[in-house]
Amino acid sequence: MPGIMPCPSGCTLAQANSNKDCTCSLSLFDVKSQMSKIFRASDLGKAFKLSSLADWLWYSSPVFWMVSGFFVWFIITLFSVLRRLKNYCIIQNFLKNKKPKSFIRRLINAFIVNILIIIILIIRSLIKS
Repeated sequence: MPGIMPCPSGCTLAQANSNKDCTCSLSLFDVKSQMSKIFRASDLGKAFKLSSLADWLWYSSPVFWMVSGFFVWFIITLFSVLRRLKNYCIIQNFLKNKKPKSFIRRLINAFIVNILIIIILIIRSLIKS
């Protein structure tokens, strides 16, 4: 950096060849020391000790109940998809239904499709701007 501007923090002023340049050590970019500073005060070491799980009051932890609830919901959903909804296909049911659609029904479907297209175009224009 030229001598006109002051050196940033962590850098020193080097006066070689009558140029006032700043020299910076790479300690500012030392990711390993930064990560060790972040996790120095953490209790990550306790997580790897199985004896600490004996003192854990699992029934008072909201995280335990949330994970348990999601697991039960996953099992119920998996069972219903594999057993109850195995042969269910919306497209096949739609194609099997050969009844002619009324004019009002077609008009409503066209209206819904056009509204969705307009919403998508509005969102795309908002994202681009």
